[in-house]
Amino acid sequence: MLFVCGLANALNNLEINYSLNLIGDSAMKVRIKETSEPHSELALQKLYDCCFIKRNVTQLATCLKYFMDKYPAKDESINRVYYIFTNGFDEEYGLYNQWKKYIFNDKNCSFNFIISKSNSLDEEQSKTLSEFWNKFKMHWIKLQFNIQLIETTVNKIKELLIVF
Repeated sequence: MLFVCGLANALNNLEINYSLNLIGDSAMKVRIKETSEPHSELALQKLYDCCFIKRNVTQLATCLKYFMDKYPAKDESINRVYYIFTNGFDEEYGLYNQWKKYIFNDKNCSFNFIISKSNSLDEEQSKTLSEFWNKFKMHWIKLQFNIQLIETTVNKIKELLIVF
């Protein structure tokens, strides 16, 4: 939530329209704030409240496809940046052909995956997940797609907060 609030406030200060959406799984997709609505702390509070709704499996590719179809751009800007905050556990990461055909098919869109890695993983599990995410990222970078994958942990967030 800290990243989301910081990003929302930064976009607001830069006068960049944004929307807030929560995608829990294929049965839970909620638009919290439209791009045409003003920035508000209430919207961030609604998003925070939704984070406590328990869901089973993300199905990230399915959810992103749904979101992109359901909520196309409504303003004059042709460029889109998607910030995807995830725990990184999703079997759909391996569906490269579907990602390319249905999601990463517009060169005006860029995707930033912010993956929060659990501290409860042992060293081997953590390494395996990092290798998996790096493979996913490198696959798309080689094909010249606008993809960023940022791996973070609670400890890294704590390090950032020490500055404040």
